[in-house]
Amino acid sequence: MNLKEEKSRDLIALAINAAQLLTLLVALAVLGSRFGVASERLNRNQSDIQELRSIVADLATASVAGNTMDVTHTRTLDELRRRIERLEINNE
Repeated sequence: MNLKEEKSRDLIALAINAAQLLTLLVALAVLGSRFGVASERLNRNQSDIQELRSIVADLATASVAGNTMDVTHTRTLDELRRRIERLEINNE
């Protein structure tokens, strides 16, 4: 084997090594990007879940308040009905 052939093989080996290194770097970049996207999705989902918890708590509070108001209104209407019935009885 002569010196020219040896240099040619060394250049080919160097080119192959450079291509392998480039492929590895691209693969690492893609994996890093995918990890970043997945991490962002998890963060967004966590934020959405916290917002949903807040909404459910507010709905429960509103429901209790609404039921309380319904009971109060029912009592008030019952009292008014009794008063009207007393008036009707007294006017007969």
